[in-house]
Amino acid sequence: MTAKLLYRQVPRITYLAIALMGIFSVTTALGAGSNAPAPPLNKNAASTSSNDIIPEESHDFFGNIAEQNARAAQENDAAFARGRMAFLFGYHDLARELWVPLANDGYAKAQANLGWMYQTGKGVEKDLKKAVEWYLKAAKQDHVIAKNNLGVMHENGWGTKKNLKRAAYWYREAASTGYSYGQYNYGKMLLDGAGVDKNPKEAAYWLGLAALQGVDEAKGLLINKSKWGTDQTNTSIAASPTNPVAGKQQQIKELLREPWVLAQSAKSYTLQLLSSKEEHVINEYLSNPTIPDPTAYYKASVLGEDWYSVVYGVFPTFEAAQQHMHLLPPGLLRYKPWIRTFADVQRAIKAPVE
Repeated sequence: MTAKLLYRQVPRITYLAIALMGIFSVTTALGAGSNAPAPPLNKNAASTSSNDIIPEESHDFFGNIAEQNARAAQENDAAFARGRMAFLFGYHDLARELWVPLANDGYAKAQANLGWMYQTGKGVEKDLKKAVEWYLKAAKQDHVIAKNNLGVMHENGWGTKKNLKRAAYWYREAASTGYSYGQYNYGKMLLDGAGVDKNPKEAAYWLGLAALQGVDEAKGLLINKSKWGTDQTNTSIAASPTNPVAGKQQQIKELLREPWVLAQSAKSYTLQLLSSKEEHVINEYLSNPTIPDPTAYYKASVLGEDWYSVVYGVFPTFEAAQQHMHLLPPGLLRYKPWIRTFADVQRAIKAPVE
């Protein structure tokens, strides 16, 4: 009885074994366990290897790596530019949101600017240790302002141990690339003998280079050269990577008014950012020292009432103005900025609208 049952089961067992072998063969051929398609193979029978990849087919499958990298770089540059414009107009939170992903991906400009934000407490809680960390990351990628600011942090012991030798090192790194504040700071260290051997002659060289680039503090030291060797308080200078204006603190800049607007080419374009009947509203808005230049405001009479308007930039074409319009932070867009020719603005100043 058992022999008969076994005999009857043989065909079924045979068929099952054949089926399993077939499945095994197919999955082996298709590369079981991988969900990714295989790269195109060389169809040339004369090839020494059946796995050679034809360049044309590789391009179709993988895409052009150089083009992908270039596109990614352009996207990063655009995101950084939007963050820069947001920062300059005072929208620090937006700038941080745009810069953090870039900085984490190794974008040096974003890293340097995050360092400045942590140093000054703009858009983030002030944290000098984090400022040093971001400056160092950017400095290692040859960001010149980050090098200079890192020197300031080491010289003053901000966010790190005070180390004059390391400060002098980073100042010289920045100075050697032609950065004016690096030249001033390094010259000052040479003059004081701080972190380096005292060398008035070499100090005069670096201070002279900084003075030629408009660093007033360097000019002051050179003018008072006769007092060298006496006790002097020479403060190091750090600068914003976004808006590297001179000095230890940003000076209140003189506001541009109607004469500047009237002096521009009538064919050029500008962005009118906002308007108000209250002049103090405009002055308060323009009190932010980081607002980019050139920004001006003018008064025009409309239907018997005085209106004050803020304009930003001088652009040769409508398209150029439009590109900068796209960079404006969303907070400014609520004022509905628009593109105008200087001819139009100049007419509004000269001839009241009745």
